[in-house]
Parts: sequence; structure tokens; C-alpha cells
Amino acid sequence: MINDKNKILIIIIFLFFVASFTVLFFMRNKENFSVEKRIIINSEEARAYEEIKQKANEVILQKNSVPLKLSTTNTVVLDIEEGKQLIAIQEKIDINKQEFIKSLAEKDYANAQKALENISLVSSDDLDFYIQKGRLAEDQNNLDEAIKSYNKAIDIARLSDSKSPAPYTFLGRIHVQKGDNIKAISVFKYGISQVPTYPDFYLMLSEVYKDIDIKESKLYRDKFEELIKKNQLSS
Repeated sequence: MINDKNKILIIIIFLFFVASFTVLFFMRNKENFSVEKRIIINSEEARAYEEIKQKANEVILQKNSVPLKLSTTNTVVLDIEEGKQLIAIQEKIDINKQEFIKSLAEKDYANAQKALENISLVSSDDLDFYIQKGRLAEDQNNLDEAIKSYNKAIDIARLSDSKSPAPYTFLGRIHVQKGDNIKAISVFKYGISQVPTYPDFYLMLSEVYKDIDIKESKLYRDKFEELIKKNQLSS
């Protein structure tokens, strides 16, 4: 009888400790339970995620029943399932971008086009997408189509406040290739207005101005060298 009482007492004490430990563990990790159900991502990723969801005609990322407007300083909290889907999308985009670069270098235009089509399924309204599309057209000497793609990339860069010099560089070089120096100058100068610290704009303007205005050519060459020295000192 005594042994039975001791066993019961031991069981009660054991259950008490288990219950206490469980309550203590839950209280100490209460915030973690809520945090682990969500993933914080930056606005650039959220924008890509928003685009694919919109293609499926679903409204996401809402705040007070109004679609959330994103900026480069915003962060957006997504449910973990949404976050997993976003990661999967980004991985698919990255794989196809790598395949595109490899195929373009190997002049495998059919495969490069296929990679672009795969990217377009999840991210067709994207700066990099139109730059790559322009590069593919340019590499096949389809300059008019390349110009359309680079102009679209510039529109996106302007709206998203991107500081990438790539679309202006590629577009300006095509105009130089076509012998349209006036348009090339306009593009490079617009590039400077958006990314004034990019040295190559000044170098390219210096080259274009050689047959137009020697003084202007020298001014842009000097500015190019000044920026190069400044970059070297800061690095």
C-alpha cells in the first residue's frame, strides 16, 4: 500500500515538473512561435512575388484592403507559405538567368530564348528581363528590336528609381553602332542624370564627341579620369 502511494506521489511530482517545464518553455518562446510563422523579405523580392500573384488574378500584399505600395526602403511581411513560394520563384529566375548567360556566350540563341521565356512566366515586367531580351536581339543583329527592349528597360528603371547604368549603356552603344551620334549623346547624358557617378558614360560621350566637338570631348574625358581617380582613392 505504501509502495503504491509512493508510486502515485512520484507520478504526480513527475507530471508537475513536466507541466511546469512546458509552461515555462512556452512563455519563454512565445514570441518565437509567432515569428516563425512569418518571413520578412525586402521590397524588391515582394515586388517580384506580387507580379506573379497578380498574373493569377489574386490580390495579395494588402494593407487596409488597399494593395500595398512598395519602395526601396519598405519591408513586407509574408506568410511562410507565400515566402516559400517566393523563394522557389527566385530560384527559378536565377537558374534561367544563368542558363541565358551561358547560352548567349555559346551563341545558342534557341536555348537563350527558351531561358528568357521561362523567366517571363514569373517575372516579365522586370529591368533585367528587358536588358537580357535586348542583348539577345542585339547579338543576333536585330538592332531595332534591341532598341525597343532597352527603351522598355529604361522606362522600368525610371519608374523604380533604379540606379543601374546598364540600359543606358546598351542603348547608347547601339545608336553609336548605327551611326546616330545625336541619339547616343542624348541617351548617355540622360544616363548621367540618373547615375552621375558612373565613369563610362563620360568616356563614351568623349568618344562620340571626337568628331563633333573636340572641346566637349576633352571635357568629358577629363571628367572620366577624375571619377576614376576618385574611385581609386575611395577603394
